[in-house]
Amino acid sequence: MYSDKHPVFNCVQRGHQNALEMHPAYLVFQILAGLQYPVSCVRPNPEKRLRGEYGYLGLLSLVGMSLMFACKLLNWC
Repeated sequence: MYSDKHPVFNCVQRGHQNALEMHPAYLVFQILAGLQYPVSCVRPNPEKRLRGEYGYLGLLSLVGMSLMFACKLLNWC
């Protein structure tokens, strides 16, 4: 979807599509990391969850934990 007349729509559409593209990878890494490191985190202040600049830090840590889990399963570590 693209609009020549409404640039704000294009920005919102691209942001939504980016979230949809990242969600499957996030779920896979979350499951794999959760198998090795089953720890849940509860925050008392829900307003802090809106800090988007730290989202990739969480994704990269999930990738790292998933790779460590894969190395352990393959006896590489």
